[in-house]
Amino acid sequence: MTVKNESFIISTHGFDDVIDITQKIKEFVSFSGAKEGVVNVFIASSSSGIILTEQEPGITEDIKKLLSFMIPVNKVYEHDALWHEGNGFAYIRSAFFPKNISLPVIDGVLGIEKYQSILLLDFDNKASVKKITLSLVYNQDKNS
Repeated sequence: MTVKNESFIISTHGFDDVIDITQKIKEFVSFSGAKEGVVNVFIASSSSGIILTEQEPGITEDIKKLLSFMIPVNKVYEHDALWHEGNGFAYIRSAFFPKNISLPVIDGVLGIEKYQSILLLDFDNKASVKKITLSLVYNQDKNS
């Protein structure tokens, strides 16, 4: 079994920023030489999430509208009362989205459908820099 890890940095605008990171992950898988395996995509951020969905403006806008309805920005949150950062909503929104996803590698390519994308969602109330870590696990033998 072989494990390859790589990290990259993404600058975000915050406030429900949606960034497509699919191509970076496809390149990582391609350059690895792995034929079959699993790649994990992880973000170490309490105000962000990673999702796999169809990348089209209607879906991302619907997600933003739902979050605004369920977890409004202009509400007072206990986090804000304690830390006075004004971003309690970001932590609550983030709690509904995973911090990592695992995806198959099949025949040397990322095993997602044509119209699917891996998206980074940043809910914080300011621009920031996020670190994404990729971990690929695969068998490295003459048949893989």
